[in-house]
Amino acid sequence: MKATIRIVNAHFYSYIGALPEEQVLGNRYIVNLTATYDASQAVQSDDVADAVSYADLYNVVADKIGHSRDNLLEYVAGQILKEILTNYKLVDSCEITIQKAIPPIAGIIEAASVTLAASREDNK
Repeated sequence: MKATIRIVNAHFYSYIGALPEEQVLGNRYIVNLTATYDASQAVQSDDVADAVSYADLYNVVADKIGHSRDNLLEYVAGQILKEILTNYKLVDSCEITIQKAIPPIAGIIEAASVTLAASREDNK
């Protein structure tokens, strides 16, 4: 039985960006994460050891976003997916969207975002 865990609209402040002012001033980010796993054991056992913790997945995101001084949203998203697929063996696949509020571009835009998806097969 497949389960889907969703972290919806997690808000962070970080310093991701290629422009020098982004590394100094920072910006607001909203993250959405979806992870799928085989929940057959958890459904039968009611044991947290047989499930994937959404709190643990949130902590991976919070740690990577919160400590990032990287240039690209793609890089940060890729690092998050890699850590989840490496450290959470029950997770089969994962998708993340990182949205940067009011990016520094010439135009009126609410946000820009990057979405990456990966599966256990991709991570080999």
